[in-house]
Amino acid sequence: MLSYTISSSLQVVIVALEDNSADRKTGDNLLAMIYDKIQYTEHHFDVRIVSFVSDSGGESKKARRLLATKRPDLVVLPCYAHQTYLIVGDYFKCNADILAYASRAEQVISWLRSKTYVLAQLQIFQEHSNPGVLPKSVVRAVLTRWTSHFLAYRRLLFLRPYIMTMVQQDSNASESQIITGSSSAKAKAVEIISYLNDDKFWSAVKQMELHLEPFAYATNITQSDKAQLDSVLLVFALLYNRFEHFPTTTVSDKIVVETICNSINTRWEASDQDVFIAAVILNPTHKTRPFRKCRWFSLGLISVLMVRLYCRFFGNPTPPELLQEVAEYLQDKGLYRYMKTYQDLYAQTQDTVR
Repeated sequence: MLSYTISSSLQVVIVALEDNSADRKTGDNLLAMIYDKIQYTEHHFDVRIVSFVSDSGGESKKARRLLATKRPDLVVLPCYAHQTYLIVGDYFKCNADILAYASRAEQVISWLRSKTYVLAQLQIFQEHSNPGVLPKSVVRAVLTRWTSHFLAYRRLLFLRPYIMTMVQQDSNASESQIITGSSSAKAKAVEIISYLNDDKFWSAVKQMELHLEPFAYATNITQSDKAQLDSVLLVFALLYNRFEHFPTTTVSDKIVVETICNSINTRWEASDQDVFIAAVILNPTHKTRPFRKCRWFSLGLISVLMVRLYCRFFGNPTPPELLQEVAEYLQDKGLYRYMKTYQDLYAQTQDTVR
């Protein structure tokens, strides 16, 4: 089932559903359905579609590429929350140690969640330590929930003192209450306890939480139905800057930094760069400030960029006043002479909201 939505005034509305269960899943077939729904929406709702977004599956990627050729006036984008998660996927695959400890963390979490006695004990320990505070349970990472790995590791670290108290008390008891069941179940419990007693395991979980935290924030921003193009570019720039300056004391750290930065670069190189850059510049609270370290970002280059996008979107000769208006906008002159006052008022408003 495919859903088609339009966004207007920051509100997302479903306009059509397509049951493609019986259809061959090819990029060409998907393109035909997408193009039909675009025409239907523009005709029946009297709107102009300016952008199209889909997931990054193989056939969706092909359909986007074909659509961009068929309708060059459209901004055709992948889902950037998904792109963020693909970077996380590259992170997990970049180092054998990370993958091994991630696997151990998953086993620990699955084992804890499968034992009702363990969960009950963790609840009791928390209630004794924090009376009146709702106890927290173990969180399991789910692939389709893009912040779940970070949340699962953070919760595991939060529960560590309670887990270790339970393990210590059980080891001192005359009869274990957590190493029970069949021989295979007992062997698994012993294996899990060995992980829990290993400081290197907890250090690795902490390191993975630290690595994944900025991606959790980035995903929350990019998966919002109010996410805009300028937000996406700034989020990816902040991610790159965060890891480019990440402390690298070990070879593993260097591999992580290099992998993440390369993954971000790959996605930027495949993006519609003109549109993203223009979106940041045309946000009056940003303008060219995010690019101030790029000395080649001159008035001439920005003017050429705006002319190129104007011709692409409207297909008409560039109006002679466009270049003058771009210059006035960037220099806070003419119609935009009060722009600096607006920016200051907007900043004050945001500080008050915070």
